[in-house]
Amino acid sequence: MNPRVLIPLASLALLLPGCSWLNGSGEPGESGEEAQRAGSAAAAVPQLGNPLLANKGDLNAVNVNVATEHELEAIDNGAEGEVVFSDPDNIAASEKNINILFENRLQGNSWFDDYNRALRFSRREGRPMLVWFHDSVSSPKSNTLGRNVLYTNRFDKWCRDRVTRVVIDTGEAPDELEARRPRYSLREARAMGRRFGVQRWPAVVVISMSGDTEVVFDGVDDIDWSGKEIAIRHAIERAEASYGKYKEKMRSRGYRDWTLVRKKAPLFARYQRYDHDTRRVYLKELGGRIGSVSVDNLSEEDRDYLRKQLTKHAD
Repeated sequence: MNPRVLIPLASLALLLPGCSWLNGSGEPGESGEEAQRAGSAAAAVPQLGNPLLANKGDLNAVNVNVATEHELEAIDNGAEGEVVFSDPDNIAASEKNINILFENRLQGNSWFDDYNRALRFSRREGRPMLVWFHDSVSSPKSNTLGRNVLYTNRFDKWCRDRVTRVVIDTGEAPDELEARRPRYSLREARAMGRRFGVQRWPAVVVISMSGDTEVVFDGVDDIDWSGKEIAIRHAIERAEASYGKYKEKMRSRGYRDWTLVRKKAPLFARYQRYDHDTRRVYLKELGGRIGSVSVDNLSEEDRDYLRKQLTKHAD
């Protein structure tokens, strides 16, 4: 007998309700033929809006029936840790786990598949970027790199809140269930790799906020996965040190850390101007982005700095 599970495929999370043992591949009491027809119909006509994802803002969620682990892996291999086993008798606990996944996305603690979006997040948070040129279909070594290093809980914990991770998967196939294409074509991914000096897959590149780029490895010729992880970590640490030196240089040009009350990490930016009517401070970040923040969101140290700037400009 095979377990039958219900998986909502969403842009932000996957939910795998708890498996139950059934007669054949259908519901209890169904004949094998009826169960087969029911399973085929559910798979062929996905339903929109899973109740457990209600009010999560994702209207593209669909329900899909799978009966075996192989079928599950064909939809999603769970490598990003985004498969949640839920308890049908405790929906609240399931929603709590889903909310954790959404929070990880919000905080940038999961893998991006869009390079430009990851770059914007990296600049905003002041984090180095780790770019993995991956082939999930044709490269066993790349998949093994994921299982043994990049997708492990150990590495995830080490990277948390300090690295922006993005995967460029040239083996990603079109998703017939969601009728969408891969993020990047093979041609686009290869062109992106060449920009960083990457010729072979898998490859890992680390980019510092200061603009320094390091190709940690271009292709894999051995299976020293522990050595690969150490090399990636050291490259990230060098990127952090490089950014630290760059920040010290930019401080002489008026940049500083703004320790905003409602922001976990300091914002490294330069004061631009203050709007008395809206009580908002305009700040210029590295890279040229200009944003504004309410005075109420400034720390006491930030407000002292602002007062000095206003006094200096008034004179």
